[in-house]
Amino acid sequence: MEIIDRYVYAVIQRVPQQQRDEIEKELRGLIEDMREDHSSEGRTEEEIIEVVLNELGSPYELASGYRGYKRYLIGPEWIESYLIVLKVVLISITIGLSVVLAIDLFVDPFEGLDAFIGYFASLISAYAQGFAWVTLIFLFIEHKGNKSGRKELAGIKKEWKLADLPPLPTEKTRIKRSQPIASIIFTILFVMLFTFSAQYIGIIRLNDETTKVISFFNVENLQSYLSFIWILTVISILKEGIKLVTGRWTKTIILMQILFNLLWFVLALIMLMDQSLWNMAFLDELIQAGLTFAGSEMFQTSSELWQYWTEILIYIVAIIVIIETVVLGVKAYGMRNKKS
Repeated sequence: MEIIDRYVYAVIQRVPQQQRDEIEKELRGLIEDMREDHSSEGRTEEEIIEVVLNELGSPYELASGYRGYKRYLIGPEWIESYLIVLKVVLISITIGLSVVLAIDLFVDPFEGLDAFIGYFASLISAYAQGFAWVTLIFLFIEHKGNKSGRKELAGIKKEWKLADLPPLPTEKTRIKRSQPIASIIFTILFVMLFTFSAQYIGIIRLNDETTKVISFFNVENLQSYLSFIWILTVISILKEGIKLVTGRWTKTIILMQILFNLLWFVLALIMLMDQSLWNMAFLDELIQAGLTFAGSEMFQTSSELWQYWTEILIYIVAIIVIIETVVLGVKAYGMRNKKS
């Protein structure tokens, strides 16, 4: 029966991964034994199952009994997701900084030793910050996720009801682990690139002796936005961590994703409209590098593209945000209809 599946799902989601199969088998056997004990009472099958599940009580309390309720910095129900996110973050940091090192050596091969020293120093610092932020994020998830359950164990929560059971995830509402993991990887790589190699985002000119990069950005002015970018990065990791832990779309997660998209769009809009963020000498540097010359058709095309570049990017970002918001809205509407 679906109500049994929902109850079992609610329990095993709160126990360590390696114990889930064994606990599920044991719990289903227990439910079946209790069902047989009540089978001679003249109730319907649905009524018997309802009585059995109410006797078993809250899935949180039952899960706590299976795993043993102790004090943890990060509890057993979150530790697996915590370790996954931590590994993903640290690996992404390593890849990101390694790409930055490769770009540095490609642009200026003579940096050599200085580049490697800076690489390892940045790696240690980024590892420490990554570990700290992921741990703080999961401490927050642990606190919020277990707050109601701990109140329940203390006897101060209202009586648990079958109606409190979460629905089983469907193919449409299930969040595959690969989705939040991929999002974390691309987010960190993007931020690493902007933090350490923004000066290399532009037009690259190669010749026999040197490599010239004409950056799109005024790197000094870009620095003033990095703190906001990192704040959104932390929020993004928190959001993806919750997705990983929950494993399914809920109205709360959908709302959280929409709000994050709006925050990201507002920051992108402010940055793109800030003329001081861009390299105002970009066209002159193209001429100096010999890539074009004043009055040529290529220069006119480059000038027009540069003039309308920010507007084009704003439209692209807006379209992406609108499409994702509509998709999320349709998903939330479908969940409401199914529930009703």
